[in-house]
Amino acid sequence: MYSLIFSAGAIQLALDVAQESDRANQALAWLRDDYPENDARKEAFERRKRCYDLVHAIIQVVDDSTMQSPQMLDGQYTASAKRKAEAYDVIDNSNDEVFQNNLYDWYMSQGWSDRLLETTSSFVISYLRRRMDKDLAHADLLWRYYAHHKNFLEAASVQLLLAKGGFALSLEDRIAYLSRARTSANIRSSSLLDHRSSRQQLLREISDLLDVASIQSDILERMRSDPRLTASRRPEVLKMLNGEILEIQELYNQYADQAAYHDICIVIYHVADYRNPADVQNTWQALIEQTHRETESAGEPLPYEAVAVKVRSLGTQLRLADATFPIPVLLPMLERYALEFQRGVGPTTWVLDLFLDLGVPYESLLLALERLYYANEQPFQGKNRRILGGDLIYLLTRWFVASERGGDRVIFGSEDYVAGVQEIIELLLKSNDLDSTRLADAESLRFKIRQTI
Repeated sequence: MYSLIFSAGAIQLALDVAQESDRANQALAWLRDDYPENDARKEAFERRKRCYDLVHAIIQVVDDSTMQSPQMLDGQYTASAKRKAEAYDVIDNSNDEVFQNNLYDWYMSQGWSDRLLETTSSFVISYLRRRMDKDLAHADLLWRYYAHHKNFLEAASVQLLLAKGGFALSLEDRIAYLSRARTSANIRSSSLLDHRSSRQQLLREISDLLDVASIQSDILERMRSDPRLTASRRPEVLKMLNGEILEIQELYNQYADQAAYHDICIVIYHVADYRNPADVQNTWQALIEQTHRETESAGEPLPYEAVAVKVRSLGTQLRLADATFPIPVLLPMLERYALEFQRGVGPTTWVLDLFLDLGVPYESLLLALERLYYANEQPFQGKNRRILGGDLIYLLTRWFVASERGGDRVIFGSEDYVAGVQEIIELLLKSNDLDSTRLADAESLRFKIRQTI
């Protein structure tokens, strides 16, 4: 039994003997070379380890003794508490790197990983980094150590490495690490080493990988229940998807495109900054047709409602990006769909309402709708031109109301737009492209504009 009174001295003696047994520091060289087997230097480490085992035994005695007695009496530290502090002072201030690494291994084997979080020795980080590539527990502890000591940028870097690394992690776990990394990288510190450019670069890498991982997660969820996958093929596909984060090209070529997940293909275009207008248009057209077909087969909801939900969801996700959510393409596409497949079903203005609800600017909608009207192409010829004429008046009326409520100094935002709107109204009033209801609306709007200006 060790005497608590001499614990600090006993620890120091054991450490001195360990170093004397290996003056050439062969054990340290062996450690830094990652413990190669059949190496003569291992014997030096074993000699040292016998001394370190004695230190472990002393630590246990010290801890057990102080657990059974109070730490403070009458506002003063007790003798046992002081002896414990002295013992740990010797341990924490030791510059014996071999001992510190052996001690941390022992802590981990005892389930005392939290002790490493409280240790301020520079050896902790090198110890954890040396082991992080081989053991998830050490890698996980490293980012926790950085976070505990307020080094959030380094914590985010480790979390990013874990998300990208080769550990047997599920996709969900990798996304969780990326989400933590984004949170960590967004925490600002007062450190002089916390360069803004480094933070922004790290955040960009995290966000880009998180976008790809989210796409992979969407594909994974669909593959789980896709009836086209055979019972023998499904486990193989799910295993590939539910692991390391794949390259976005592989997600597109091997999964999303082959499976005709058109909405996911569009998101991939967006994330990959792919800007081929023909491919974007064709994929949108395929998505609308697919959504209509599947909803019609299921019997509910109404096909146009399902199409609107799909477009609204993607518009929000894509943030109305011009390259992947092109209004000049989508508005005519949906107007044709509404006429050819959903005529007389739902509100006559559901297409415009959809885009307005998404926050698409009135100017963009007006430009696309004007082009479609003036093109005079099938199926918007003859009486069907009234659909576009009515939509134009409806859009201008909504714009007028919004402009008034918004307190615009000039109605429609500028005098040029006022003149342009008046010109459109006069043209429509002289045409045969308005039904009686929209004709009345056009006359009313013309009167209101004249009063305003």
